[in-house]
Amino acid sequence: MIWTKRYNPWLCAGLAVCSYSCAIYSFSGVSLSPKIKTFSVADFASNVAQGPADLAEKFTETLNQALLQRTALNSVEEDGDIQFEGTITQFKYYPAASTSSSVSDMQDEASKLRLSITVEVNYRNPHNKKFSFDKKEFTQHEDAPADSAMEEESELVKKIFDKLLRDIFNASV
Repeated sequence: MIWTKRYNPWLCAGLAVCSYSCAIYSFSGVSLSPKIKTFSVADFASNVAQGPADLAEKFTETLNQALLQRTALNSVEEDGDIQFEGTITQFKYYPAASTSSSVSDMQDEASKLRLSITVEVNYRNPHNKKFSFDKKEFTQHEDAPADSAMEEESELVKKIFDKLLRDIFNASV
């Protein structure tokens, strides 16, 4: 096949439109205005009695790192072009599945425990206020065998944080 030096005007126009639209939408799933260059994550608070003492600190750091890795934005201490803050409002274990210890006494024992974490998030986008939200709750959970749930707690928390971050990203950026 011989290539000619003629340029297809439709192809050139299509490429121009695609390259312009990439300034607004990226293939990572993040769609923010090109005016937005920075973000800030205020320290999350914890209103839970249970769980690791550094739970809120770890969540703040995890959110900050995720924003750095998944966007082209720079982190600033405060007053970023987009801003996140919030509170961890729930850290609780629930029985997820039960099994009867014997047919005669019919006492149920939890064979799995479900760890549930709820985070209340405030998100500010001064460039597009319709995407901002206040006190939006995000809840996720993970199940573990009852006899090893406490030993696996740090891994459960990491998995739940990943799910929470996905939900927060979908709602904000």
